[in-house]
Amino acid sequence: MIKFVSTINKEKFKEFVHSHYKNHIFQSHEWGEIKAKTGWDSHYVGLEKNNKLVAAAVILLRPIPVVNKKIAYASRGYVIDYKDTKHVQLFTEEIKKYL
Repeated sequence: MIKFVSTINKEKFKEFVHSHYKNHIFQSHEWGEIKAKTGWDSHYVGLEKNNKLVAAAVILLRPIPVVNKKIAYASRGYVIDYKDTKHVQLFTEEIKKYL
C-alpha cells in the first residue's frame, strides 16, 4: 500500500535522499534547514510503500508580501524514480492536497 506522509523522521529522509540516484544538495534535509534560516518554512514530505520511502521532497513555503498568499516550491523537484509515472502523479496530487 502506498501512502503520503507529511512528517518524515529526519534520519529516514536523509538516508533516502542521500542514497537515491536522483538526488541533489538542494533536495537535502540540510538545504531545508538553511532555507528555514532565511524565512522559508520547510516541509519534508514523501510517499511510503510498505513503510519504506519511494519518494521525498523538501517543500519550501514563504509568504508573499501584500497579497497575503504563500509561494511553494520543491527545489530541483522530487527525489523519485521519474519512470514510475503512477508514483509521480500520485505524489504531485498529494502535495497539492497537502498545500
